[in-house]
Amino acid sequence: MSGAVKESATSICRRLILKGVTRAEIMAATGINYRRLGLTLEGRTKQLSSEERAKLEWLASTTGDNRGGRI
Repeated sequence: MSGAVKESATSICRRLILKGVTRAEIMAATGINYRRLGLTLEGRTKQLSSEERAKLEWLASTTGDNRGGRI
């Protein structure tokens, strides 16, 4: 039985930022505060709650590439 490897919260957040999503948008969509988001981006946070993680994964799945046209 092979289980799917979950992408880390750090990886999801970094991918969102590369897509052009701002920290403020991530915080508004997930409920993660500024300090925890910063720690998550640095890879130094404890595990997110299941609700925060679900919201983060939802945001990642609904955000298109190069959303803002920024490079």
